[in-house]
Amino acid sequence: MAETPMNIDSPPVASHFGPLRRRLRLKPYQHPLGLYRSTRYFRGYPDPNEDWLNSSLNANARHARFLERREARRAQEALRGDYQSFIQRKALIAAIKEGLQARRDKRMRDRQRHESALASITNTFNQLALEPKSSVDDIIAPFSNIRV
Repeated sequence: MAETPMNIDSPPVASHFGPLRRRLRLKPYQHPLGLYRSTRYFRGYPDPNEDWLNSSLNANARHARFLERREARRAQEALRGDYQSFIQRKALIAAIKEGLQARRDKRMRDRQRHESALASITNTFNQLALEPKSSVDDIIAPFSNIRV
């Protein structure tokens, strides 16, 4: 069955060009009516001066080029004064750093608390060793004020 002729500029209505794709031995991301139509890995328009057909046969190279261009575009946006994403990224990094710092501070506070508790227990033991005790209550009483 023959493919229905279509205008290249109009979007394909219900056809996915299966038979034509197979006949042309195209990869799934290549469009039979021209590789400009392929949007799976590359949204935006390739530079027609480059050898798009040959270079696009390698999807990884194409994707790398896409990433390069995206970075370039973001740099341009930052230069133009479109700082929103830049500021958001900075804020996210600052929040992460702040969270890490808070975690570090908490660890230090806990360590100091444990060390002070340990020191008070040690002092109590040293005092116990110096003076003789007659009952269990006399031994337990000095420890009753220690909070861990």
